[in-house]
Amino acid sequence: MGYHELRAWSKEPLDKVVTKTDKYWIEYSDGTRLIDLQSGNSAYILGYGNKEVMGALAPEVNFVRGNRGETSELCIKMTDLVCSTGNWDVLSWAISGSSAVEAAIKMNDQYWGNQSNYIVTFTPSYHGTTFLTRDMSEVDSVSKRLKKVPTPIWKDVKDQAKAEEKALKYLDLVIKSYNCCGRKIGCIVMETLPWINGGIPWSKSWWRMIRHICDENDILMMSDDCAVCWGKGGDYHGYKKYGVQPDISALGKSLTAGYTPLGCAVANKKVGDVIKKKDWTWGHTWQPTMTGISAMNTVNDIIVRENLFSKCQGIEDKLRSVSESLLNKNYITGYRLSGLLLSLDAHRDLSQEELQESGIVLTKTRNKSMRIIANFLWDDEFFYEMEKRLSNFFSINTTEG
Repeated sequence: MGYHELRAWSKEPLDKVVTKTDKYWIEYSDGTRLIDLQSGNSAYILGYGNKEVMGALAPEVNFVRGNRGETSELCIKMTDLVCSTGNWDVLSWAISGSSAVEAAIKMNDQYWGNQSNYIVTFTPSYHGTTFLTRDMSEVDSVSKRLKKVPTPIWKDVKDQAKAEEKALKYLDLVIKSYNCCGRKIGCIVMETLPWINGGIPWSKSWWRMIRHICDENDILMMSDDCAVCWGKGGDYHGYKKYGVQPDISALGKSLTAGYTPLGCAVANKKVGDVIKKKDWTWGHTWQPTMTGISAMNTVNDIIVRENLFSKCQGIEDKLRSVSESLLNKNYITGYRLSGLLLSLDAHRDLSQEELQESGIVLTKTRNKSMRIIANFLWDDEFFYEMEKRLSNFFSINTTEG
């Protein structure tokens, strides 16, 4: 009897059998070899097949029960690491990025002492696959707690200020409407870099304004940093490029370089001073998963030993060079670049199947934007193959309209 495994955005049976992954290459059972331009959905900052990280997936301590007061030396070390990379006071381990966002919301709820406060999010966005995080991401909401503000959307940088100003006016109306009458807005949540509509970076003035709005209205500022953290913005935290720290942040994906799921939520002293006085009522069986903690420790050893974050600027410059080359050939209509995250604007929407047929691993375009995420293994061979395959693809598939 045949079974059909459901996967995102794919109506077809899963007949693409992966037989090997190495660096940025994915090999299939039919002999094809594709280049991954998204670093495993923004997680594999050290590429595939890293034996040092894989060797860390069998730690001596396999399990600790966090809700019974247990920990381990590596847990303490990694907690200290995360908190030391920013002005963080408390941390809660999570299973993945989705549950890290859930833990961050729980920090907000325990700070305010209830779960009836409103949550403001910018949509469309992506915050995860749990019920709450999906609801936070969609334009329409099931939960009455969620109040949505349209994400500023622009393609040309000259339109950025106007788009952000429009969104801020909408946010002001939401705050005036709901931050009153005995029930208040608890937090404003936003991705470090909005990705759904094609990698549209915030401006520094936007982050300063959100910080000001939160302080002025007694609202917590929360970032979903799962996709950008741990190097893709040139530092451990994506917010650092904006120069403004949120009160709470969710981290995931690259903590373990993608080799096993792990996430966490962190909060500053303002929040920590309140919630440390209470029972922390959020958790799960793997609090934390020890394979994740061990992998994270090894990943950070590599980051420090090889000074990886210093390579971010050079990779960004290479991405810009490839983008300019494609733009000059009229293969794309524009691009936006922020650290290791790049969006190319195509002449039309493209399917995953079209891209794979050209030897490229990417998710399908959205609003004609092709989203690319670099890792720290991207070298001269990679950039040569990237430009060659994209140029070949666009030379055949560039059709305006």
